[in-house]
Amino acid sequence: EITVGSLLRFVRAVWTIDGTTPSVTFALTGSIHVTYASVRDIERLGIAKAALAKVPTGDKVEALIAASDTADRYLCREFTLPLLSWGNDLRRMTLHVAVYDLMCVRGFQPEGADALIVKRYDDAIAALREVGEGDACMPGVVDTDDGDTGSSGDGEYDVACLEPGI
Repeated sequence: EITVGSLLRFVRAVWTIDGTTPSVTFALTGSIHVTYASVRDIERLGIAKAALAKVPTGDKVEALIAASDTADRYLCREFTLPLLSWGNDLRRMTLHVAVYDLMCVRGFQPEGADALIVKRYDDAIAALREVGEGDACMPGVVDTDDGDTGSSGDGEYDVACLEPGI
């Protein structure tokens, strides 16, 4: 599953191959962001579909990217990023952070009927903090020290998925 949010750059590649026995080498690279949950997961595990029905998909993707970055801020203390795979715990924590951010923009009643959104956010951040401090484990996580580096070799990483295993 690939979901595209807002795009800041576009790439256009054009080439012509001539001759009877051409030899061609061609590469086009780019990078996108790993998110620990997908837009579909927001409705499945995060919040009722109707709550964010009027929020554009691009905004949801941006919230998932930001929430994944928040998770990475804590996880980088215990794991070598980028993560190669992860479990439902990290998926849910990411969703709770993303949903909180989306609802803050959309508007909600944090001290009223929507208090659960705030509690889930606070619980997710607390759990991520515990993992980052080494006080809790994160089941299902495979980092780049556990297998293939997933790295481009220059200290940066280029990955292209919104869900593990894609």
